[in-house]
Amino acid sequence: MSRPSKREAATAHHEAGHAVVGLWEGVGTRLRGASIVRSPDGATLGHNSLRSFPRVRDVERGDDGKPRHFYRDFSPEFDDRRLLERRLRPDIILRYAGVLAEKKYTGRRHNWAGASHDLETAGMAIDYVTGSERQAQKYSAYLWVVAEDAVDMHWPEIQELAQELLVRKTMTGREVKAFIRAGTAAERLESERIMQMALTATNRANPSGPEPPESMPGSAANVRRD
Repeated sequence: MSRPSKREAATAHHEAGHAVVGLWEGVGTRLRGASIVRSPDGATLGHNSLRSFPRVRDVERGDDGKPRHFYRDFSPEFDDRRLLERRLRPDIILRYAGVLAEKKYTGRRHNWAGASHDLETAGMAIDYVTGSERQAQKYSAYLWVVAEDAVDMHWPEIQELAQELLVRKTMTGREVKAFIRAGTAAERLESERIMQMALTATNRANPSGPEPPESMPGSAANVRRD
């Protein structure tokens, strides 16, 4: 297998940033796939494809005056702002995570041109959630920091998924989620193994358990006898 180019490796980290942070932000159920294959028209070097937002459970009064529950499409233009933030906030963080992961990998300036569609989509979502330009600027800055922290926190998983994308080029949403969860499960098992080893070593070194210090408050040495 030929060695990937710097551009291809950067794209893999960009798309892995979207996928990993999106999974931990709760967008994983909408992930259809991740790819680092250039689009036929050359407009994109890679992409994450997402399903539409889940439908919204709503209620209305029927002709008999009784409430009737039904499901409808999610509508940013008309839905309540609290619902908008709950639905759009994770999506905005996902959009930011791609360019942030790419920058963390390359060590260079943000690739604003490559992230133009992500930033435009995030900007539209922010406009729906906020009520003024000032709110939009503050909210955007806040979620940018949240996305930075998420990329830092999940960087090992982003790197591993990027390497997998460089090999497989395209992965379905199910494959991405299985790959990430397998990694976290292995890490958890390794952590538990290390903790058990440390506990075993401690027990061997001191079979009777730790002795209380002589001056422990309430011990026999400190009880006052009148």
